[in-house]
Amino acid sequence: MNRFVEAVKNMFRIEDLRNRVLFTLALLAVYRIGAHIPTPGINTAVLEQLFTQSAGSVLGIFDLFSGGNFSASCRTSPRRSSCS
Repeated sequence: MNRFVEAVKNMFRIEDLRNRVLFTLALLAVYRIGAHIPTPGINTAVLEQLFTQSAGSVLGIFDLFSGGNFSASCRTSPRRSSCS
């Protein structure tokens, strides 16, 4: 455990490595925030129906690799009443 703490301390002492790590964390934060912002103009009822019909198809596999964010657009929509 002590080696890990020292490695993290050294990571932030080296300026180039620190900038790269902070940039990567910033990109991850932007991605996670963007996953919760609904896309305007998307009919969430039709999107939910599409995911229900294509559970085992290529679209379902794409949703699996996107971490569920592709189908979660219906759950984060301001019009939640149209989602089941």
